[in-house]
Parts: sequence; structure tokens; C-alpha cells
Amino acid sequence: MEKEKIIQIPLTKITHWITTIYMVFLGVVLPLYHREGFCMIGDRKYRLFFICSVILLPVLLLLTCIRQWILKEYKKLSLTDFCVLCYAGTVILSTILSPYRELALWGYEDWHMGAVSQLLFVAIYFVVSRNWIISIKEAKYKKGVYLIPLLLMATSALIFLLAIGNRFAIDPLGMFEGLEYWNKTHLLSTIGNINWYSGYASLILPFGMSIYWWDIKREENRNNKWKERLSGAYVCITIATILTQGSLGGVLTFGILLVIITAVSIREAVQEKSYDYLAQCLKIHIAFAGIPILMGFLYQISDKEQIYFASDLQIEQLLLSPVWVFYLIAAIIMAVWFRKSRKIHVYSIPFVCFMLVMGVLCLLAHNLVPDFLPFLNQYPILNFNDSWGSGRGYLWKATMGAYFKLPFMQLLFGVGPDCFASYFYSVYPQAFQGFLAEWWGNAYVANAHNEWLNMFFNLGIFGGISYTGIYLTAIVRGYRNISKNKSKNENRNKIEDECRKKDKDTEIDTDRKERFLKISWVQMACILSLVAYMIHNSVSFQQVLSTPLVFMILGMHEALQRRRSL
Repeated sequence: MEKEKIIQIPLTKITHWITTIYMVFLGVVLPLYHREGFCMIGDRKYRLFFICSVILLPVLLLLTCIRQWILKEYKKLSLTDFCVLCYAGTVILSTILSPYRELALWGYEDWHMGAVSQLLFVAIYFVVSRNWIISIKEAKYKKGVYLIPLLLMATSALIFLLAIGNRFAIDPLGMFEGLEYWNKTHLLSTIGNINWYSGYASLILPFGMSIYWWDIKREENRNNKWKERLSGAYVCITIATILTQGSLGGVLTFGILLVIITAVSIREAVQEKSYDYLAQCLKIHIAFAGIPILMGFLYQISDKEQIYFASDLQIEQLLLSPVWVFYLIAAIIMAVWFRKSRKIHVYSIPFVCFMLVMGVLCLLAHNLVPDFLPFLNQYPILNFNDSWGSGRGYLWKATMGAYFKLPFMQLLFGVGPDCFASYFYSVYPQAFQGFLAEWWGNAYVANAHNEWLNMFFNLGIFGGISYTGIYLTAIVRGYRNISKNKSKNENRNKIEDECRKKDKDTEIDTDRKERFLKISWVQMACILSLVAYMIHNSVSFQQVLSTPLVFMILGMHEALQRRRSL
């Protein structure tokens, strides 16, 4: 036993700190890394990711396995762990059975999302989930829980500010030197392609949103105005870059996240009589309505030749829409009324939110714009047809048609990781001729531009179900854990109040309650980040920046789940 303790303590600390260093690399170094501007920026980021991961991950996996064996924790597998293992097994089988085995191993040119990358992502999940948190009881490790989220926010704030500046021809890093106008409108900050940028922004923004919305309820935070101001400023920067970056996927993701946190806030207000969440949520609504008006004003007074708003991105149309004015007025009225009354009707607001969401879904699903709302016709996102999403409507229909014609084994295990384009161009070349050429020209369509559809095509039924299950199980388990801990803490508060009323000298354990309150915003941020990734990548794809980060966040979430009893 003594020998186990001697090995266990240094081994635990070694794996913890190496894992932390690797997480800093993924969250800080990789997003900021660039050489020679945007030239081959995706390939260069992947090479850096691959070299560092191949060096560190095998060592970390070995140390983690030894530590798990010593502590006898290898038997403790969660449902999310099981889905990740099933996904890894499916990737291996799909690669072996693929007619494009070498391509399936390394991935398509310039994308590199083959089996090697997928297994590296799986390794990131297990390394982070087992080593990121040692103990949230000890003060020095408790602070470590905040280190990575705060570094993610600080790094992303710098990247967001650079992107906003880029839209107004402010280029302090000289990234745009020698570029044509089209590239200046479709590349941003230190990330590159606007779709990559949109995916990165959507993944990281929930961390700042969670501090401002979820963490502010704590008693000690009500007097910490600097915390509310800094997190509020971060939320405003995030909204500004989401509205000006050019990809509708980012706007859609933020809008749905706002609906989700509004629904959660209303639930807290109605069921728990906790009104602070809704008060903060209404402030975010005001910012989301007011910032596009401000950005639109800046656009109007600026020299149009010095603004990189491409017409095909519809940024100008989005910022100058009159809808924002009505939205801002309604949000301010609601916030003022709520601040004075601190009451909410049990049925009215949830019913209105439900009807709004269902109305938008109906418009999207049935391509039905009512005659009395003709102004909606100018928004292509509400007209689902072959041209929807820059040709995504046609691409998705062609992909689903091709999937159901696959042979039985490929229906189960797919055509191979990152083999979408090879199969499609060889079997259905006509699908990429004519119509799609209008949107993408001579560029190769390397994937379905819908990660979930792409997974079913590349990895089959088993791969698609296991990959989707990773996110769904993590989100459901996380929210249940937060709700359960909140109930326990509320019961503890009632007992404390009763003890004080009876003047009993009862020892009250407030340490666990404080640990939960301090850590819960990180877990809520991870949950919202996973939701944002699922929403955004319904119109996007895996890539070397966001996908390693999302597996790291999955690992962070699982680490918090595994330490929930501490």
C-alpha cells in the first residue's frame, strides 16, 4: 500500500501538469499560430497539432493507463466513455473495410480528418477527462479548474477583436497584405476561412456567456462589479464578431443558444423563484438587439471602400434590418418591467417562446412564408430549397440519396473516415457538375457540410450513432448533474435556515456547497459549448481547430462529472 502511494502521488501530479500544458497548446497556441499570413494556414495548424499530439498524447496515455490501473479506476466507465470507445472502434473497422484505405487513414488533402486524426481526438478526450482535475477540494487545484476556461476566453477575446477590426480594414498583424478583395472578405483574424472562424467562435462563446449569466447569481458575485463588467464586455465582443464574421451558422447558433438560456432562466424563475438568471438573460437580449444597430451605424458612416463586407455574405443586410429596433425596444421594456415587478406569469412567456420557435421551424421545414409577412422573403435562410445555405440544400439531398444506395457493409460502417469526396466524385460525378459549380466553382466539396450527415456517410450507422451519442449523453448527464446538485444545495439551505431559527449549534457543511457553486458555471459552459457545436456543425464540418477543442471540452465536462462527488 505504501508503495502504491509513493507511485500514485508523483504520477498523478505529472499527468495533471503535462495535460494542462497540452490543453494550453490546444486552447491558446493553436488558434493564434500563423506563419506568412493566411498562406496554407490550415495545413500549418494541422502540422503543428499533429507533431505536438504525436509527441505528448502517447506518453500521457501510457501514464494515464498506469495511474488508472494503480487506482483501479479502469472499471469506472460512463455512458459517454462507452460511446467514445464505440466511436474509436468504428473508425478502425471503417478504415479496414474502406475501398480507399490509405485515404481513410490520413484523410482528404487539406482536411486531414482521417482515422489517425479521429483516434487522436479520442485520445484527447480520455487524457483530459482522467487528468485535468485532481481534486477540487484543495485550493491550488480548485484554481486550476478556472485556468483553462479563462485562458480560452482571453485568447478568443483577442481573436474576436482582431476579426472585428479586419472587417473595418484594421489589420495590425499584416495578414491581408497582397490579398485580393474576395480573400479579404472570406478570411479572418488568425483563424482563416470564415466557416472555421464561425465554428471556433460558436464553440468558445458559451464560456463568457456562462460567467455573465449563470455565475453572477452567487452572493459574493453580486458585489463584484468588475466580474460582471468584464464578462459583459466579452459577451458584447462575441455578439459583434458573430454578426460581422459573415457565416450565418454563427448567427443561427447564437440565436438558438439565447433561446435555450432564456428557457432555462424562465424555468428557474417559475419553479425555483430564482430571478437573477432571467435578469442577466434579458441584459444579453438587449446587447444582442443593440449591438447590430451600433455596428450598422458604424458601417453607414465609414468609407465603404475600407470595409470588407462581401455582398454574398449578407452582413450589410443583417446589420441594417429594421427588426433590431423593435427587438431592442421589446427587450428594454421587458427588462424594466421585470426589474420593477420581479414576477413572471407561469404560462405566458414559455408559451410565446414555444410559438416563436415552432413558427421558425415551420418556415424552415415547409418553405412557407405567409402572405402577411412578405418581408421575410428577403431572408434566404427562411427559404429551404436547393440553393439554401450556398447550395447545402442540394448537397444534403444528394448525400442522403447516395447513402441509401450504399452496399450493406458500407451502410453499417461507411465508406471510410474523410472519404466522402472520393466516393462521391467517382460514383456520382454528375452531382457536382452544374448546380454546385454555381456556388463553389472548381473547388472540391470534401464533405457534406453537415457533420452529422457526414459521419453517417463516412462511418455508417454504427459510427453516426456512436458519434452523436457522445454529445447527447454528455449534455443530458451534465444538465441532470447540475439540477441534482442544485436541489441538494437548496435542501441544505433549508436545513441551515431551520437550524438558525432554532438557535441550534449545528455544524454546517458549507464547503461542498461552495465548491458546487464555483464549479457549476464551468460545467454549464461545457454543456452550452457542446450544444453550440452540435447546432453550428449541422451546417459545417470537422476541422483541425474546432474538433480537437470540442473533444478537449468533452474531456473537461467528463472530468467534472467524475469529480462530482468530491
